[in-house]
Amino acid sequence: MEILFYAAIIGLIPAIIAKNKGYNFFGWWIYGSLIFIIAIPHALLSKPNQQEIDRQNLLNGMKRYPYCAEIIRGEALICKHCNHDVSSVKQESMYKICPYCSQRNRKADYKCIKCGRELFG
Repeated sequence: MEILFYAAIIGLIPAIIAKNKGYNFFGWWIYGSLIFIIAIPHALLSKPNQQEIDRQNLLNGMKRYPYCAEIIRGEALICKHCNHDVSSVKQESMYKICPYCSQRNRKADYKCIKCGRELFG
């Protein structure tokens, strides 16, 4: 019984690494608990899931800048990627950006025209 407790605790290591790369925490926790010796190098060597990371950033108040298509903070005045003035863009008042597929939708839309998921805001 004690070994199951330690396996569950050790399984947190690859789960935390994978979660920071945009993967499912619970699935990686089970994987790490069962076969830690394989899960830890797999988590360390796996590439970040950029779509999931971008989706989480958009849900957390960041926005996609239309000129360079990079994710920037919502309160940014200048884009750190292309050095354009962010305040001159009126994208926020005209469009909603889908956090799942990054499709630009009209402000009045409630569902994304590309993926059909509910739009927030």
